[in-house]
Amino acid sequence: MVFIESSRRACLVIEANFRTLCLDDGVRLICGDASAALTQLAETSAQFDLVFFDPPYASGLYDDVLNKLAAGTVVFPGSIVIVEHRAKDRLVPAYSNLELYRQVKQGESALSFYELLTSDF
Repeated sequence: MVFIESSRRACLVIEANFRTLCLDDGVRLICGDASAALTQLAETSAQFDLVFFDPPYASGLYDDVLNKLAAGTVVFPGSIVIVEHRAKDRLVPAYSNLELYRQVKQGESALSFYELLTSDF
């Protein structure tokens, strides 16, 4: 399990929580930019079947990170990417072969569920 967090202050809290919960083994925290972290993970051949992406709503990271996930090697066909965002901000229905298949809205927040489809059609 890998967590990516850009706030150094939040990283310190997450690290303390890992220690409190004795989660030192099997979890990794990358403190830094999500896009750069995805590049770093791709270089180590890391792969994930489930990604939860929850950037600050006004960050503008959505397109960059989702395009990187769609084009990269950190997810594989059948992987699910769940994106939290403002309900009024509509995400595009597909980022290359990463396609939206479900959206759940509650109040001002929404979760958009994408699946990476195989590119061999």
